[in-house]
Amino acid sequence: MGRPASSEMEKFYVNNYLFTPEMQAMGMYKDGFHYGRQEGSGEGNLIIKIGEGSKTLFSSHTDTVHRTGVEQNVIIDPTQDKLKFTTDSGQCLGGDDGTGVWLMLELIKAGVPGLYIFHRAEEVGGQGSSYIANTTPELIEGYERAIAFDRKDDWSIITHQSGVRTCSEEFAKDLARELSMGHRADSTGSFTDTANYDTIIPECTNLSVGYHNAHSARENQEIDYLLEFRDALIKVDWENLVTARDPEKVEYSNKGYYGYGSTLVRPSKKTRDKVGWSDYDDMMFEKEKEKTSKKIMIEDDDWEEDIGGDAGLDMLFEKSSVSDEELIEQLLNKDLMSLTEEENLLLYRIDDGIISDEEAVKELKRIWNIADDNYDDIYEFLDDYPKGDSTSKEDFEDWEDDETEPEKTDMADMEGSDYDWDKWFNP
Repeated sequence: MGRPASSEMEKFYVNNYLFTPEMQAMGMYKDGFHYGRQEGSGEGNLIIKIGEGSKTLFSSHTDTVHRTGVEQNVIIDPTQDKLKFTTDSGQCLGGDDGTGVWLMLELIKAGVPGLYIFHRAEEVGGQGSSYIANTTPELIEGYERAIAFDRKDDWSIITHQSGVRTCSEEFAKDLARELSMGHRADSTGSFTDTANYDTIIPECTNLSVGYHNAHSARENQEIDYLLEFRDALIKVDWENLVTARDPEKVEYSNKGYYGYGSTLVRPSKKTRDKVGWSDYDDMMFEKEKEKTSKKIMIEDDDWEEDIGGDAGLDMLFEKSSVSDEELIEQLLNKDLMSLTEEENLLLYRIDDGIISDEEAVKELKRIWNIADDNYDDIYEFLDDYPKGDSTSKEDFEDWEDDETEPEKTDMADMEGSDYDWDKWFNP
């Protein structure tokens, strides 16, 4: 199910598959969060405590980045070397973060102690977790680790989110040893709900759950990894993991971060100022970006989606000297599948009328790192634009829209598979 934040499909999903009588009998409840001025059934972060004495918080989110609420067919091709889920809807799969929701339900079934929060509105600015951090912080006070299941790939233990340290290297190494699956510390995280808890909880991380190409029509989910990861998570000695980070101490990274595509994003101006960003840092960042971009483009041919497809290309070619009204129009015309969390939240505030045009333009310039001075050309603008700063003039000149349809493979007979499909789909 495609579940845009606050959509009827998200409410249906939450109330029929998560907030069930069985879960309520185990103690699950909804807090007071609601979308904007809307109130009623389906709202509220879903919270359940398993066991006693745990200092571990587990996090996922119920919304997805689908354009509309949609029921879509999920497909698996057993002829592939790696079994993966894909979809036929032309929109994303929803592994971000349906996979995290499933993992938390599996840990609950296994009786792993902890506080489990199924957050609302992560994809539109982390509103659900922000509500908890700002309104009911006592709920999470005393917890030593916040574990989100909302990261792409199959190896990351996130130590930084948007350039700010949220998890210590010591914790990441300790957890990697416990998992024994080849995970390692990764400083290139963008944002998930645990980032909103980093001034309260010492170790706030995000773990790879095996989805790829999130927020795009080519999103897929590795099944082999997910099943092994689920089993490893159940065996982790969560309560004895090292705790090393001081939540009152702010530490920044100058390595940049990845959003949902293949672009390594330069740290924000605030972070660059804090770390004393120099010309040398800029040079080293560009070298690292070039190296990682070449590696990722071999693995994932979706760079055009990272800048919003045709709409994004049109927007990027606009001069940075456009009027304030045109800047807002560029945001409104941007492909929904390529929006960042901050852009999503800003759109929500514009649509709901809770921010003036003047304030919206100021916020948009901050998000896109647009200075008040005009740029000489579009490529100067691209140097500061977060979703396009890996795109060179040659990239644009050589770019062609590939409309080749992928070759379709007939589904093989699932009989004789090594997977226990009845167990997999058993509620």
